[in-house]
Amino acid sequence: MLAEARDDASRADQKASVILAALGIGFGAVLGGQLAGNFDSGQFSDAGEVVWWAGALLATVSVSLAVLAVWPRYRVDDSPQYGMTYWGHVAAFKELSDFEDALA
Repeated sequence: MLAEARDDASRADQKASVILAALGIGFGAVLGGQLAGNFDSGQFSDAGEVVWWAGALLATVSVSLAVLAVWPRYRVDDSPQYGMTYWGHVAAFKELSDFEDALA
């Protein structure tokens, strides 16, 4: 069970890392164009500029959420709301009898 949990966590981290890398490439391309002077969002119509800034805001939110998905969490919740959902919950038990009671 522990090996399966480790595999799942590894795959989830890899997926989040790939998403974060793809978002970084997109941000780099747009930022590179702006710094080189080849791209100016002011050349859009009013509606286009609204769409541009809405997209920029949503892209920033998506990068922030991708970073939070990759960022490691080390705290253990002593009373998980939905039962034992990750290895830290199991590791928090000091006695086997406490673990068995939690599973019952």
